Amino acid sequence: MRDLGVVARCKGTIKKGGFLLGVGLCAAGALSCRRSDDSHQAPRAAPAPETAPTTSPEMAVARDVAQGPQGGPVQIVAPWGGLSVHEAGVPLKRAKRALLLIHGYGADANDLREVGLRLSDESRKETAILLPEAPIGLAQGGFAWFELNGAGFDDAVAKLRALLAYFHEQYPKMPYALGGFSQGAILTANLLSATAPNLRALLIFSGADLVGTPPADSAVRRPVFISHGREDRMLSFNQGKQLADAFATWGYKVEWLPFSGGHNIPPTIVAAAEEFLGENFRDEKNER
Repeated sequence: MRDLGVVARCKGTIKKGGFLLGVGLCAAGALSCRRSDDSHQAPRAAPAPETAPTTSPEMAVARDVAQGPQGGPVQIVAPWGGLSVHEAGVPLKRAKRALLLIHGYGADANDLREVGLRLSDESRKETAILLPEAPIGLAQGGFAWFELNGAGFDDAVAKLRALLAYFHEQYPKMPYALGGFSQGAILTANLLSATAPNLRALLIFSGADLVGTPPADSAVRRPVFISHGREDRMLSFNQGKQLADAFATWGYKVEWLPFSGGHNIPPTIVAAAEEFLGENFRDEKNER
């Protein structure tokens, strides 16, 4: 089992709309850094379902792109928004709840697999873990949702909105939680208006206050768990704190957990997030 305390590493900055968005993003993911022999891999496309043993046939997807204005209706032209989605835990068709986790820059769909399994420890026999893979292959290996200069950001949001719309359509009554790490956390915070009443909780691991449009008044407001390392050199601690303050301003119940450490998800945070999820999945007051 990989060490959840290992720090991911990356260099670079992100700019969008002329503003500096952050210093670096996760290059190796939350769980471990890539081996040196992986750093010279040629660019590759997201693996097709038949080459990804963790992707079941029912999760196979076309490569069409779902188009739609950010914040508006999305036209679904392919299952899961045209993204490759890997599974862990219980098969989705047999699950009683789902946990959808979005990986960071330079990682892949399986990067948050171990985190997801630990987060669902209490309900492992009932929880399906959905792990979408970013569409942009990187020269050094791994994938990105958008470039470090911000290119592709709106397209990433549109694809993940389409993915959520497909999930809501196929499983309209299934309770679920949505979360992400680093670049995935930034995107999670930009999907607030795309959630549904069966959402139970949000998880933001080492994100940043980079929400283009605040959530609509009609957006489902569920408890949100936000963690950030005080020594984070990729996305500053202040960015995480500002995001927590923004969620509170928008009317969300925020559980803010700063920790001593860098750009990662340490075991203490995983344990706290697991307890947070358990409480919110059990809370019948969330039912509508």
